[in-house]
Amino acid sequence: MDVRRVVTGHDASGKSVFVSDEQVAPRKPVLLPGSEFTMLWGGDETPQFPDDGSMPNWHTYFPPVGGFRFSMFTLPPGTAEPEPSELTGEEAVADAEEKLPGLLSYLERDDPGMHTTDTIDFEVVLEGTVILELDDG
Repeated sequence: MDVRRVVTGHDASGKSVFVSDEQVAPRKPVLLPGSEFTMLWGGDETPQFPDDGSMPNWHTYFPPVGGFRFSMFTLPPGTAEPEPSELTGEEAVADAEEKLPGLLSYLERDDPGMHTTDTIDFEVVLEGTVILELDDG
């Protein structure tokens, strides 16, 4: 599902202005069937104001210390079946790396869905049930 993103910024005199109003499509990596990741905004550094409302530079799915990301993601139910793909395993990994740069390097191969980052995450569950597991189980 596309998400509407409205961005404001400041003109040369410091007045607040609308910069953009657009639909952002989710990224759907083949390697994570049924999942959708909508990358709405992010930066690798702390925002500075006033700004012109342009997207800050960011390079990877998780931000470095001092950076930030704002995204939405949809997880399929635990019973979701993978969709058939004509991609090889290597191609599916490349697809995920292109759509969600750096994400796979944080995932624990022996514990699906688990990852460790230097980020502060805020999660809001709109529907369904999510189980959170911490390091001590």
